[in-house]
Amino acid sequence: LYPVPLTAPEYRAGATEEILGDYIRRIGSTQRDELVIATKICGYFPSSPVAAARSYPNPPLDPAPDGRLDGASVRSACEASLRRLNTDRIDLMQIHWPDRYVPAFGMTTFHHDQKREGDVPIYETAEALKTLIDEGKIRYIGLSNESTLGVC
Repeated sequence: LYPVPLTAPEYRAGATEEILGDYIRRIGSTQRDELVIATKICGYFPSSPVAAARSYPNPPLDPAPDGRLDGASVRSACEASLRRLNTDRIDLMQIHWPDRYVPAFGMTTFHHDQKREGDVPIYETAEALKTLIDEGKIRYIGLSNESTLGVC
């Protein structure tokens, strides 16, 4: 998700996956099987450079679309990661933050006035991930920056 280094002038979403993908290409599929590859999908993110980079290997989409966790966006993010990583599967795909509003990145208080209309239900996101698991593109899933209540 985040390029390394984050503050570099050539910052662009997906760059870290491309670096790992070059390594995976060099070591080959037998040695790839010894690795555990993990990556992330971002949740709601207006005009997202991360979502724009899902067009890889084509240039990023312009204007950048919103990052969302609907079924089509989850699939698009997974397939872009697979292309950048030069692999047929992701061992751990993590949702970095949910589509709905949550107090994240150091915030500890829920602010009701920041809730958004039209959030993608967690069930839709989970269903899309399950489909990708069934297809063998993802082995396991994870979730960060979410509450227990948010996944119920």
